[in-house]
Amino acid sequence: MAMDFHNTKVLSVPLDSIDDSRRLFRTSMCRDEKPLIRSIETAGILCPVIVRTLGNSDRRELVHGHRRVAAARELGLASIPAAELTGEEADDSRAFDLAFWDNCVTRGFNLAEASMAVRSLILIRGKDDQSIIKTYLPAMGFQPSKKVLDNLAALIELSPGWLEYFIERGVSLKVAGQILKLPEDDAGALFMLVQSIRPNQNHLRELVLLLAEVAAREKLSTRGLIETKEISDLVDPSWADARARHDAVMSHLRKRRNPELARFDTGARELADRSGLPSSVSMNTPALTDKPVLRFSLELASTSDAASAAKALSDEDFLARLQEFLDEWS
Repeated sequence: MAMDFHNTKVLSVPLDSIDDSRRLFRTSMCRDEKPLIRSIETAGILCPVIVRTLGNSDRRELVHGHRRVAAARELGLASIPAAELTGEEADDSRAFDLAFWDNCVTRGFNLAEASMAVRSLILIRGKDDQSIIKTYLPAMGFQPSKKVLDNLAALIELSPGWLEYFIERGVSLKVAGQILKLPEDDAGALFMLVQSIRPNQNHLRELVLLLAEVAAREKLSTRGLIETKEISDLVDPSWADARARHDAVMSHLRKRRNPELARFDTGARELADRSGLPSSVSMNTPALTDKPVLRFSLELASTSDAASAAKALSDEDFLARLQEFLDEWS
């Protein structure tokens, strides 16, 4: 039985008659579908999807509700409640707006979904339509600027792996924009690197800058730098976990960018060796710094370890050598 729904009719539509392949209305990516599936199993589909007819056929194009249709198919349902658009409401612009504004209210857009929405808006309204910048970008939480529009439009061309990573790590459009500037080969090599070391947003931004500076100085591409033996060895998963690999790569690049820091670190390690510090004491530069500072680390398994460490660190000869070393870098 049909009923009015925003000047449309809500019908029970066979799932096999719904075409959800067109990208124009799809703005859903990297969402956890399990809660939705559980909800449909428990309470059914509470809100109808939105469809429109395809020519004179009995097939219908899905406008809104891609996740609900996918969940219904996974559950093996035969049909789904659907509001059917007709007349003016069925044209591309009106149909897209129905889906867009409902998503703004109910769930918002992650970075990949915002890029998908912008791509569709450009196809429907044209890239020079100022309403995209002035109305739709702020609705999705972005600054109303041409640069933001261009970055969002380009973002969807990155690999799905990059988009999933941006969403997982909460990467901003500004940081993602740095990746967009890279040639395809460099972006691909960088993606393999970040998959190994899993930097957060701040470290990803620094990583891109470090790679650019070191590569320019050494006349390498970003890919060429990443594939050098020094970095390849550090990202080998056989020697450490992702956190340790991350710290090692960032430390290596900081020192490679700043040779003075590398010499300071070498000098600190040599001082530790000459001083005969016990194995429970290590002395080096912190992994995530670009300043010549020392870090002492203690690994104590017993009170005797603590006593030997305290004795070594308070030894007058060691303190004199340490002071001399630090004076060289002050």
